[in-house]
Amino acid sequence: MKFNKAYSGLINKLPPSLVCEAWSRIISRKRNPITEEEASSINPLVESFLRHEVNRYQKKLKYQRKSLPLFKNFLYDTNMPDQETQTQDTNPICDHEEEINCRIKKELGSLSRQLLEYNEKTFGSFMQEITKQLEERINANNELRSENDQQKLKLQKAEKLLATYSGLINKLPPSLVCEAWSRIISRKRNPITEEEASSINPLVESFLRHEVNRYQKKLKYQRKSLPLFKNFLYDTNMPDQETQTQDTNPICDHEEEINCRIKKELGSLSRQLLEYNEKTFGSFMQEITKQLEERINANNELRSENDQQKLKLQKAEKLLASLKSQ
Repeated sequence: MKFNKAYSGLINKLPPSLVCEAWSRIISRKRNPITEEEASSINPLVESFLRHEVNRYQKKLKYQRKSLPLFKNFLYDTNMPDQETQTQDTNPICDHEEEINCRIKKELGSLSRQLLEYNEKTFGSFMQEITKQLEERINANNELRSENDQQKLKLQKAEKLLATYSGLINKLPPSLVCEAWSRIISRKRNPITEEEASSINPLVESFLRHEVNRYQKKLKYQRKSLPLFKNFLYDTNMPDQETQTQDTNPICDHEEEINCRIKKELGSLSRQLLEYNEKTFGSFMQEITKQLEERINANNELRSENDQQKLKLQKAEKLLASLKSQ
């Protein structure tokens, strides 16, 4: 594959070696890479890249033309014989110029090879270390992202479960919901895992219906036994019939006292239930939110470090490009 013929005006300004090098660089560069088909077609990215290469090559030629007379004079002065023994013929001067050009080419070739070797030794390990660090950071970031995705999936499953079984769960107090969860994942007969229990499952639905029926039966029993409890308190606290008067006011007073006691007991039970719910679910929700915040902070730190490593890599690439152009 080659560059398109539409760019022949730019390609002719470059030697064949630089054209081949430009082709390999444009299809293998890390920043904004393009395929061979795109590189061989008419593309504004290819045109800007070739113009940049031509400008670099022309600047290099200008620098060499400026430094060439100084280098010629230096070699000419060091290798020129004394003026007393030099002849007046101009043919030796021409021979000296050819010899100087050959020496200059050899010296430039050796200098370029030395520079390339030095760059490879100096920046090769540095670039490898940077790429290794970047790969490690990227892998760690990917692991964190996968963990975050898993947490999101679990949260979505829990939300679906709540939406599906909210009608049954709302009929139970929070303490019984926690007890039901621990029982369904730890029972000996037909046990299920936490994932199965947190998903939409007919076994979970039947288990919750069973728990709701049990709780409703318990409430009915308590409602039936409450009048008996009232009568028991009334009978134990009522004086003997012989000493009792015919007035109905004491009976009313006893009923009010019983109602007050029942209200107090119910109030204390409700406060205990609220405290138990706060102790049970408060720490659990705080722990979940804390873990999520830690994950988010670690992910943000990794992203900032990745950005810094990318900036360092870009600076190193620019430094390498400037050294190669020199």
